[in-house]
Amino acid sequence: MIIDCHIHVKGGDEFRTENTAEEIIPVLDISGIDKAVVFAMCTDPVTALQMVYKEVCKFPNRLIGFSYARPMYDRSVKEVLREGFEKYDMRGIKIHKGETIIHPDVAGPVYEIAIEYDYPCIMDTGNDLNAAYAVIKKYPELKLILAHHGVPGGSVTAINSVIDFVKDYPNVYLDTAYMPTYWKIRDAVNKLGSERIIFGSDGILLDPRTELKKIEVLGFNDEQLENIRCNNIRKLIKI
Repeated sequence: MIIDCHIHVKGGDEFRTENTAEEIIPVLDISGIDKAVVFAMCTDPVTALQMVYKEVCKFPNRLIGFSYARPMYDRSVKEVLREGFEKYDMRGIKIHKGETIIHPDVAGPVYEIAIEYDYPCIMDTGNDLNAAYAVIKKYPELKLILAHHGVPGGSVTAINSVIDFVKDYPNVYLDTAYMPTYWKIRDAVNKLGSERIIFGSDGILLDPRTELKKIEVLGFNDEQLENIRCNNIRKLIKI
């Protein structure tokens, strides 16, 4: 089985591209991907929840929804995240530095909700590693997935920093989505173990076949591949 942990119903690209389930599923099929975690960003949490739930309902055996965390003025984001877990069967939370402050002094309630419901939070750090490290230190029980190995853009020096920092925090995972310096995935496996690396594509804007190939060429054994492609995310989202 292959599960993609990083697919956009609404993306953060220049055009804020929106993808329906009818567009996502054929991409999964041609890529050999069985299931995908989907989320929406660049909108408010209520709209994101509604968008994701609508698409998940079309293919509930293939798509797994995550809520989105961003400040709101008319309603508490905590209330929306709770609704996502309790009413809409969301299995995690997406938070993105490009849309909000990720430092625990501001976003702490988001992480506390994830801990309370025992589901993961996937974070795009926006390269604000100091804030990400503050979250990791304050919430060692948080099941945190750092998108793009924590470093959008793929700086080797920054990824080295992330790998070194998180090695003592077993609840922190790294996803492989959009890794231009993809050989660092092998370094992360060597230092952290394959149990803490999770396949993601950042699709469907990025072709998941390309992102899968980056993993396939790194020489991992069958057990390591199974962990990265499937086992680790299954444990986190409880499927």
